[in-house]
Amino acid sequence: MRAYSQLDLIGQELKKIQSNQKGKDLFNKVLDGLLVKKYVKLNIKLEPEVLVRSQGLCYDLSCELESTFRQADLLQVLYGDFLFYVRRNYDNLPQILQWLVTRDISPPAIEDYTEQTPDPYYGDDELTTISITMGREEALRGEHLCFDLEEVDTNHHFTLESLLSIVFTDFVEQYRKGNVKNAAKKILKYVEHKPSLA
Repeated sequence: MRAYSQLDLIGQELKKIQSNQKGKDLFNKVLDGLLVKKYVKLNIKLEPEVLVRSQGLCYDLSCELESTFRQADLLQVLYGDFLFYVRRNYDNLPQILQWLVTRDISPPAIEDYTEQTPDPYYGDDELTTISITMGREEALRGEHLCFDLEEVDTNHHFTLESLLSIVFTDFVEQYRKGNVKNAAKKILKYVEHKPSLA
């Protein structure tokens, strides 16, 4: 099975299940549970122009919240909203795949995390990296979506990192075009009443 992020969380889960089936004692099972991190860190490559455009919105949100609101925070909100959308539309994977394909403006990338290559070739050295920390379960949901999209297209190239990049880039582009009305107000409302993914 291929990896769907640099973290390969699905691969980690499968290895854990296989090792548990080999008869680990209770102490080792508890120790494994304690060692699993609840949060993971990902590095997302984005066009510098996209990050610059998002700064104004993040500044406005920082003023409204009276605390710092960074691009990583915005990405966290957008990804949470995307997961909520996916959950409501999971019975229509072709539509989700089409949404991703039409919004994927990234340069051609060769991404094979199976070999755990540290830096896939993106065809463009002008990309900027931002780091985001998210819950392991949220990241795992993104990997599961990439895995399930293979039911529609076995050759799709999407990874968790590319999902995050697409969601962020598309939002900033829609915001730039004026297609997102009252963005700051909606994001603040989302932050206050984050929908449950359970």
